[in-house]
Amino acid sequence: MEHYNVDNTEIQQDTDSYVVLSQNFHTKNQISSVSLEEIYQNFSQWELYFVQKELQKMHQNLPEQYQLQISHELLARLANCLQNNPIFDLVEQLINTQHETEIHLMQIRKKAQHDHQLEIVQWESKIKDPEELEHILSLMKIKHDMNMEKTTMELVLHLDHNVKDQQKALEEAGVPGFHVTDDPNEIKIQMLLLDFILRLSKINFDQPEKYE
Repeated sequence: MEHYNVDNTEIQQDTDSYVVLSQNFHTKNQISSVSLEEIYQNFSQWELYFVQKELQKMHQNLPEQYQLQISHELLARLANCLQNNPIFDLVEQLINTQHETEIHLMQIRKKAQHDHQLEIVQWESKIKDPEELEHILSLMKIKHDMNMEKTTMELVLHLDHNVKDQQKALEEAGVPGFHVTDDPNEIKIQMLLLDFILRLSKINFDQPEKYE
């Protein structure tokens, strides 16, 4: 077996070089990690500042009576909440559900009106005596008005239930200003806040240079 003489000094130099390289590698990784974290924090701070600024602009354009009821503290809490992107998704989902419900309810109302007109045409084809027809049509009108009033009440109750579902969903999601209520004034404030959220959802926060 052959034996090789290796200089201990060279081994030590190689070992020292490896240690230095290893230390430099870990140091660079730490610097990169800190830099990414700082970038994320800076962007989050900018995003929060921008949302607060936009909310304040919207707030200033409200009638004075509503400005007084929507405090700057509430706007600040809302801005913090809206950094959570799923809130925008939730609001969009609720609005889409509301539109679908409204379309369905309008179809029910239109069908009731269509059925009434169809019934009139049928009676007009059967009854030839004008006086008798007038009497029947007057009775039909009373019946139709009662049915429409009942239908309208059912639609209103359905919409009220839908509003409560929205209030509950937004409250459970932690959106400030939302809770289940029947108070018309509180509902109006919630509608304004919802409008704020919808308008903000259409803005791209990934391009801060546009808003500097």
